[in-house]
Amino acid sequence: MSKKARIVAQCVGHEFVFKTIEIYKPGPGELLVKIKATGLNPSIGRFRRYDIAGDVVELGEGVEGFTKGDKVFFQGEFNNRNIPEGWSYDQVATIPLTLITAWRGMYNKLGFDLTSPTSLNDSPKGKYANMPILISEAQVQLVKWFSGFAPIITTSSLKHESYLKSLGATHLIDRYLPLPSLPSEAVQAGYDLLANGGNICTVYPGLKVKETEGSGKKPNRLEVLPSGLHGAFEGLKRLEDDQVSAGKLIIHPDETD
Repeated sequence: MSKKARIVAQCVGHEFVFKTIEIYKPGPGELLVKIKATGLNPSIGRFRRYDIAGDVVELGEGVEGFTKGDKVFFQGEFNNRNIPEGWSYDQVATIPLTLITAWRGMYNKLGFDLTSPTSLNDSPKGKYANMPILISEAQVQLVKWFSGFAPIITTSSLKHESYLKSLGATHLIDRYLPLPSLPSEAVQAGYDLLANGGNICTVYPGLKVKETEGSGKKPNRLEVLPSGLHGAFEGLKRLEDDQVSAGKLIIHPDETD
């Protein structure tokens, strides 16, 4: 294996400036991973995190549960996980941020605080059977496979209907229909969900329900950008301009010229 690595030293205009450094030596409890695929994420304030998939090439002292050659995926603040059999580097590089955001919204005490699939004291199996839920696209698979909700209702552009159907949504609400298109009982149902003193905010509300059915846990949709790290500029600009919908952009750093 090469003893050198290329990194981004700085950004000038719309180009990266690279430099070559010695490959990092992992310390106690650390892994050295050769990155094979990176998922781009929108920035939050001044911070941007990337979802990463690659191969373990060296182990630090005291590391357990991993060996050289393991295929892993992770995101900056989370522990490494082995790539499931049958999943590609590109596919798992779409998962970390999407999963943790959806998970915290559903199972964290600051979110809905539902019974977690990892709970040692209270299994969620069957607990939410025959209970309808209205959620975002990222949460569809969680509530279907881990919590057993049904029916599962989500809001979306109708162009994503077949994709959401494959994830397990049972009803779709067209997010672009105007308020007058809503039946009065649907409007009332929305208000009935509020706690005392609660408020409801609508931007492009509406209701257009379609029955769907699907099965099988699936990775997120993805698009691989060309030219390695150089392709990140195009991808980040598309994210900032809100031109990416229901999918993740992936780059392959080792394809950088």
